[in-house]
Amino acid sequence: MVAAAPGRVFVHCGAGVGRTGTMAAAYLVQIGEQSPVAAVRRNLAVGPPSIEQIYYGLGLGRDRLRQPPFPVVAVSRLMDAPRRLWPWL
Repeated sequence: MVAAAPGRVFVHCGAGVGRTGTMAAAYLVQIGEQSPVAAVRRNLAVGPPSIEQIYYGLGLGRDRLRQPPFPVVAVSRLMDAPRRLWPWL
């Protein structure tokens, strides 16, 4: 969709930080513009992604992606719980 867009593309999630940057990192790796490490660094410069999103970003490849294992997901979501709960309060 991004490659076929006639102009700029806007990517956003609920908070506009972690998932947005992760999708942008995945796109940059996919088109070969950045390495997974460079894409994650760029994501870190924008805002605080979760540990899960950092792990996912570092595992990106042009022809593959690697889902984080359960322990990484569990620790990440536990540590990220205050940020996820804040909008509900």
